[in-house]
Amino acid sequence: MKNAWGRLKRILLLSWITFKKNIVTIVLFSFGYGIAAYFVRAEIIAGRGDIRPTIFLPSLAAIVFGPLIGGFVGGLGNIIYDIINKVIVEHEALKLKHVVGFIANFTGASIVGMLSKKLDWRRENRVFSYRMMKIYIENTVASILGMGFIVALIIGLGLLAIGDINSDIAMKLIAGIAFWNSISSLILIIVQPLYVWLEKRAYIKRVQIRQKTKSVKIVEETRKTPVKIVRAEFLGDGAVEKEWGLLQVSIKNLIGEHMKYRLELIAPDLIIPSVKYSTMIPPDGTDDITFSVYPLDSGERELKLYVKPWPRELSKQKEILEKGYVFSFRLRYTARKDEPEAFRAFLSIISIILLLALAIKSLFSLLSPEETAALLIALIIFSIEIALIVIWYIWKKWRMHL
Repeated sequence: MKNAWGRLKRILLLSWITFKKNIVTIVLFSFGYGIAAYFVRAEIIAGRGDIRPTIFLPSLAAIVFGPLIGGFVGGLGNIIYDIINKVIVEHEALKLKHVVGFIANFTGASIVGMLSKKLDWRRENRVFSYRMMKIYIENTVASILGMGFIVALIIGLGLLAIGDINSDIAMKLIAGIAFWNSISSLILIIVQPLYVWLEKRAYIKRVQIRQKTKSVKIVEETRKTPVKIVRAEFLGDGAVEKEWGLLQVSIKNLIGEHMKYRLELIAPDLIIPSVKYSTMIPPDGTDDITFSVYPLDSGERELKLYVKPWPRELSKQKEILEKGYVFSFRLRYTARKDEPEAFRAFLSIISIILLLALAIKSLFSLLSPEETAALLIALIIFSIEIALIVIWYIWKKWRMHL
């Protein structure tokens, strides 16, 4: 019993850490699912259950980000849909049945994440292959089981348990939700390759940005220095915001004798250690010195490098310190945000779905004039969502100076 309780605490702790780490992803995609679900919907039974073609979105979130993230996207997205539909449009309060909807969507999407396979295209570097097509089909089946049958059972039996519907309506509701959610889940056959293609594009873009964040430019230096910076660059994946990276500076000794140098790096970022010494460098020889740098923000960053000759003799060291033989260099580099390809690709999918949903909703409103007020509210919400995405994108471009 004690071991079981310990395992449960570990699971809850890991779940909480995962939730905190991915809170932005969960909120953003939950709004995307909730708004898209409001745009395109139809009732299965009057006042009970909806046909949602966008039900595949929580499934895709679970496939890409895992069961916990997918579960929250499904559950919170359903609550957001209920708030828009009931509270904002119909001016009604949320009821116990909406809690059932949250539990159903959370559980269904979580099960999809547990049963699905990762969309790992890098092994073959192809969007369409026998292995990838097999994964697409298996994940679609997982979505049918999770978002189709599991969601239908929880909603039908849950509403029956709280006394919101009778057994006849419960059976019809379970059958209707299972059928329509399963049909909607088949859209994943098309959406998964589209997502993989978008992720591949995001990966290529990330590689290009990575090359930029590896380079360091010398924008200013003291004239007639006894030392020259031959090369400065970030090793590995380049400079990433709020992650430790290795900055390597290659210096060349221009003095006609062996000399050691003291290097001090000053910046608004964290640097460990801030002072390092080169080896005894022969004339026209070079040495590579590395610093650990922790960028506190993304975009363009500046470093100040102070270099002092450091001879063996203590008397000469004292003379250098007293006379101020210090040579300075101003370095500039670009740090990027650590944004995985999955986030970019899924955000693109959400944007595409929202645009399609708005077009369909507009068509329905033209056919049904009484829907005009609902369309206006949906359009306002959609415009705010798109505006936030555009502002975020422009801000990021500005920070990265792309």
